[in-house]
Amino acid sequence: SGEVAGPVLPELILLANRAWLVGLLMGNCSRATLPAWLVNTYRNNALQDGSMTAQLNYYRSIIQRPPKPETGFYGTKGNRLATPVLMIRGKDDAALKAGLFKGYDRFLAFATLVELDDCSHWIQADCPGEVNDEIENFMEKLGQG
Repeated sequence: SGEVAGPVLPELILLANRAWLVGLLMGNCSRATLPAWLVNTYRNNALQDGSMTAQLNYYRSIIQRPPKPETGFYGTKGNRLATPVLMIRGKDDAALKAGLFKGYDRFLAFATLVELDDCSHWIQADCPGEVNDEIENFMEKLGQG
Protein backbone atom coordinates (compact mmCIF):
# COMPACT_ATOMS: atom_id res chain seq x y z
CA SER A 1 0.00 0.00 0.00
CA GLY A 2 3.05 2.26 0.18
CA GLU A 3 2.47 3.26 3.81
CA VAL A 4 5.46 3.26 6.11
CA ALA A 5 4.80 1.82 9.54
CA GLY A 6 6.20 3.73 12.48
CA PRO A 7 8.21 2.16 15.25
CA VAL A 8 6.33 -0.68 16.89
CA LEU A 9 8.79 -2.17 19.37
CA PRO A 10 7.99 0.31 22.19
CA GLU A 11 4.27 -0.39 21.75
CA LEU A 12 4.84 -4.15 21.76
CA ILE A 13 6.92 -3.97 24.93
CA LEU A 14 4.52 -1.69 26.79
CA LEU A 15 1.42 -3.63 25.75
CA ALA A 16 2.81 -7.12 26.42
CA ASN A 17 1.05 -9.14 29.10
CA ARG A 18 -2.03 -6.87 29.03
CA ALA A 19 0.07 -3.70 29.50
CA TRP A 20 1.80 -5.00 32.62
CA LEU A 21 4.67 -2.52 32.19
CA VAL A 22 2.22 0.39 32.03
CA GLY A 23 0.93 -0.68 35.43
CA LEU A 24 4.46 -0.95 36.77
CA LEU A 25 5.33 2.56 35.55
CA MET A 26 2.19 3.90 37.21
CA GLY A 27 3.51 2.64 40.52
CA ASN A 28 6.49 5.01 40.25
CA CYS A 29 4.96 7.77 42.36
CA SER A 30 6.89 9.77 44.93
CA ARG A 31 4.23 9.95 47.64
CA ALA A 32 1.10 8.14 46.56
CA THR A 33 0.19 4.53 46.03
CA LEU A 34 -2.34 4.37 43.25
CA PRO A 35 -5.27 2.02 43.84
CA ALA A 36 -5.40 -1.13 41.72
CA TRP A 37 -8.62 -0.05 40.00
CA LEU A 38 -6.95 3.13 38.73
CA VAL A 39 -3.84 1.32 37.51
CA ASN A 40 -6.05 -1.25 35.76
CA THR A 41 -8.05 1.56 34.13
CA TYR A 42 -4.83 3.01 32.69
CA ARG A 43 -3.76 -0.45 31.52
CA ASN A 44 -7.13 -1.09 29.84
CA ASN A 45 -7.07 2.33 28.18
CA ALA A 46 -3.54 1.67 26.90
CA LEU A 47 -4.79 -1.54 25.27
CA GLN A 48 -7.35 0.32 23.12
CA ASP A 49 -6.44 0.51 19.42
CA GLY A 50 -4.03 3.36 18.79
CA SER A 51 -3.94 4.55 22.40
CA MET A 52 -0.36 3.55 23.21
CA THR A 53 0.93 4.95 19.92
CA ALA A 54 -0.77 8.27 20.67
CA GLN A 55 0.76 8.37 24.15
CA LEU A 56 4.22 7.48 22.88
CA ASN A 57 4.02 10.00 20.03
CA TYR A 58 3.97 12.79 22.63
CA TYR A 59 7.34 11.63 23.96
CA ARG A 60 8.67 10.91 20.46
CA SER A 61 7.92 14.49 19.47
CA ILE A 62 10.03 15.80 22.37
CA ILE A 63 13.20 14.19 21.05
CA GLN A 64 12.73 15.02 17.38
CA ARG A 65 14.48 17.97 15.80
CA PRO A 66 12.03 20.86 15.63
CA PRO A 67 11.05 22.11 12.19
CA LYS A 68 12.72 25.23 10.85
CA PRO A 69 10.49 28.16 11.88
CA GLU A 70 8.58 29.95 9.17
CA THR A 71 7.29 33.51 9.20
CA GLY A 72 4.55 33.78 11.79
CA PHE A 73 5.63 30.59 13.55
CA TYR A 74 5.18 30.84 17.31
CA GLY A 75 8.45 31.81 18.93
CA THR A 76 9.71 33.93 16.06
CA LYS A 77 9.91 37.70 16.00
CA GLY A 78 7.84 38.12 19.13
CA ASN A 79 4.96 36.02 17.84
CA ARG A 80 4.06 34.22 21.05
CA LEU A 81 0.88 32.45 22.11
CA ALA A 82 -1.09 34.94 24.20
CA THR A 83 -3.28 32.39 26.02
CA PRO A 84 -2.34 32.12 29.72
CA VAL A 85 -0.71 28.75 30.43
CA LEU A 86 -0.03 27.01 33.74
CA MET A 87 2.59 24.25 33.64
CA ILE A 88 3.00 22.07 36.72
CA ARG A 89 5.71 19.41 36.94
CA GLY A 90 7.08 17.23 39.67
CA LYS A 91 10.77 17.68 40.40
CA ASP A 92 11.06 13.88 40.64
CA ASP A 93 9.51 13.35 37.19
CA ALA A 94 11.60 10.79 35.31
CA ALA A 95 9.95 11.59 31.96
CA LEU A 96 9.58 15.38 31.87
CA LYS A 97 12.95 16.69 33.00
CA ALA A 98 13.40 20.34 33.95
CA GLY A 99 15.44 21.02 30.81
CA LEU A 100 12.38 20.44 28.63
CA PHE A 101 10.88 23.63 29.99
CA LYS A 102 13.81 25.94 29.30
CA GLY A 103 12.97 28.70 26.87
CA TYR A 104 9.20 28.27 27.02
CA ASP A 105 8.81 32.04 27.34
CA ARG A 106 9.94 32.31 23.72
CA PHE A 107 6.67 30.64 22.71
CA LEU A 108 4.30 31.64 25.50
CA ALA A 109 3.58 35.27 26.39
CA PHE A 110 1.81 34.54 29.70
CA ALA A 111 3.11 31.32 31.20
CA THR A 112 3.71 30.14 34.74
CA LEU A 113 5.90 27.15 35.53
CA VAL A 114 5.50 25.52 38.94
CA GLU A 115 7.82 22.73 40.06
CA LEU A 116 6.68 20.66 43.03
CA ASP A 117 9.13 19.04 45.44
CA ASP A 118 8.83 15.32 46.19
CA CYS A 119 6.45 14.84 43.29
CA SER A 120 6.75 12.43 40.35
CA HIS A 121 5.25 12.37 36.85
CA TRP A 122 1.91 11.56 38.47
CA ILE A 123 1.51 15.01 40.05
CA GLN A 124 -2.24 14.72 40.62
CA ALA A 125 -1.67 11.50 42.60
CA ASP A 126 1.45 12.57 44.50
CA CYS A 127 0.51 16.17 45.25
CA PRO A 128 -3.25 16.65 44.81
CA GLY A 129 -3.52 19.49 47.33
CA GLU A 130 -0.59 21.40 45.89
CA VAL A 131 -1.83 20.92 42.32
CA ASN A 132 -5.32 22.16 43.24
CA ASP A 133 -3.82 25.13 45.10
CA GLU A 134 -1.67 26.08 42.10
CA ILE A 135 -4.62 25.86 39.72
CA GLU A 136 -6.76 27.94 42.08
CA ASN A 137 -4.01 30.58 42.46
CA PHE A 138 -3.56 30.72 38.70
CA MET A 139 -7.28 31.13 38.08
CA GLU A 140 -7.48 33.87 40.74
CA LYS A 141 -4.67 35.78 39.01
CA LEU A 142 -6.70 35.58 35.83
CA GLY A 143 -9.76 36.89 37.67
CA GLN A 144 -11.60 33.61 37.17
CA GLY A 145 -11.14 31.98 40.58
